[in-house]
Amino acid sequence: DEVEDDDDEDDDGVRPNVVSFTAACNAHARSTDPKAARRAQSLLDRMIDLWRSGDYPDARPNAYTFNAVVTAWARCRERGSANRAVRLLGVMSDCYEVAGRPDDLRPDARAYNMVINAVARSREPGCADRARELLGR
Repeated sequence: DEVEDDDDEDDDGVRPNVVSFTAACNAHARSTDPKAARRAQSLLDRMIDLWRSGDYPDARPNAYTFNAVVTAWARCRERGSANRAVRLLGVMSDCYEVAGRPDDLRPDARAYNMVINAVARSREPGCADRARELLGR
């Protein structure tokens, strides 16, 4: 991973944290590479694993991190990307609860708006109903 390349035993004490992970996720969200959303998701998954392990408490994702990955999925033209954005909103809510409901991890209006946009742009069956359901949350 681009964020963890320097994470060796012989390093100078620099470890990946929420800032470095979020910057990388944002870069993927802005990329036109067809694999960008998958790469952003992979970084977020790794970040969550590191945080939950207890070894990297500074790697706890925040709303900016999740919003970057939701944006990547919203911009993705891959089939099923809207469903991934919806599921990611659920993961964000779960992390919010596990972390003790910190303000910087609360699912915010931007996250919901991006997911609704992803669903609306998906043209998949039932997308209007799904968007209405999200609005009701």
